Parts: sequence; C-alpha cells; structure tokens
Amino acid sequence: LWQTLICTGGNTGFKNFNQRLFFGIRNLLSGKSSSKMKIYSPANLRLIMAWFGANILISLAKFKSLWITKSEYDTDPNILLKKTI
Repeated sequence: LWQTLICTGGNTGFKNFNQRLFFGIRNLLSGKSSSKMKIYSPANLRLIMAWFGANILISLAKFKSLWITKSEYDTDPNILLKKTI
C-alpha cells in the first residue's frame, strides 16, 4: 500500500513536498519498512491529474446513481448520507 504514491494538485508544488511527505509517512509507519516507498509528483502533470481522475470517475456506471440534484438536497439535506451509505 505504501510502496508507490502519486501526488497531484497544487499543493505538490510546495518546496520539498515529496521529502516532507516521505518522512511524515515513514514516521507514521514507525519501524515498518519504508525503504521501498517511492513518491511521484510529475511537475508537468501535477495540476491536471485530478481532471484525469475525475474523468475516470464520471465514466463509471455507478457514479450517475450517486448524483444529488439541488432540489433533492433542498428537500432533504441528509440525502447524501442516504445515497452513499
């Protein structure tokens, strides 16, 4: 689970992001092997990878059944819990 992490989004542009993430996760693993862990944050794809993920998500057949319209929410704000649990 911890061997390969792919990081995307604007926050990955922060100085030393990959190193800080690596050491933070290593500390959380407390003694478990993290020497094989690799963190990827390709500079040219950071800001658009979330769009790729969203594109995959919306193409899933199940995803449309989870949509909530404004009128559904206005009628019952707990609709989110009812549809996802």
